[in-house]
Amino acid sequence: MHAAARSYRGPCGNCDNDRGPAKAARAEVPFAMGAWVASERWGEGTVQRYDGDQVTVLFDEHGYRELFVPVVVEHGLLRPAPGAASLPPRNTRSEDVVDVVLAQSLHDTCT
Repeated sequence: MHAAARSYRGPCGNCDNDRGPAKAARAEVPFAMGAWVASERWGEGTVQRYDGDQVTVLFDEHGYRELFVPVVVEHGLLRPAPGAASLPPRNTRSEDVVDVVLAQSLHDTCT
């Protein structure tokens, strides 16, 4: 984890973004970000992110797919990839770290 991400103290309360309504807590997700999953249709891939009720998976041979989480769960469209339990999570997007660093930078300029 990037050093700035570890030292981020949270919102300052002075920025416009800090004054907006709090985001709703994320519901339980069926797979962790970075989890290696398999689909009968698209093969194996890595969970990249969740956005509300959608999950983005980067499939090795079919690219990015946005899937509706309730349908994925109801129909069992994704499952852990074979051997996934014995492997560490695969790389997630570097933008996740960048988002935290950017938030810290914006916080520092507001105070």
